Amino acid sequence: MIQMIGYLIGCLVGAGILTFLYAMTRPIRARGEMKSWKTIVGFFIVLVLAPYAWGEVLTRLYGKGMKEPIVAVLDDLKVNGGLRYYRVVSCWHDKARVIAVGTDQESWGGTENPVVAITMRKKDGNWSAESFAVVNSLKRNEDSMTFPPYW
Repeated sequence: MIQMIGYLIGCLVGAGILTFLYAMTRPIRARGEMKSWKTIVGFFIVLVLAPYAWGEVLTRLYGKGMKEPIVAVLDDLKVNGGLRYYRVVSCWHDKARVIAVGTDQESWGGTENPVVAITMRKKDGNWSAESFAVVNSLKRNEDSMTFPPYW
């Protein structure tokens, strides 16, 4: 939750900077008509959604064939509820960075959603997991964040 708040604050700061730069590039006679609050809200929405949209595009383009190795990584980590979803956050030639979110059933009846960052490599047309790191999981005593935040 704190990661998401930090992400939103960062996007708000970025939107303020972009609004300032946009206002400074407009002609002086047009600046009086500018509704800066509308501009900052527009930039804020774009900055919040753009990384998630980019992840969706990369997942659609390069995500085929990645599910089996990702499930194998989650099995190695003993995530007993399986894979909820995964997103490709970067891809360059034969190497990709994937964020996977699983579901873990707790002994007391609750659920946890561990987040795992996985580096994938493509060999002979097949993806395989090269390395992985648990990003966020109470059970595994990890508390970090990804960009953009996934949960």
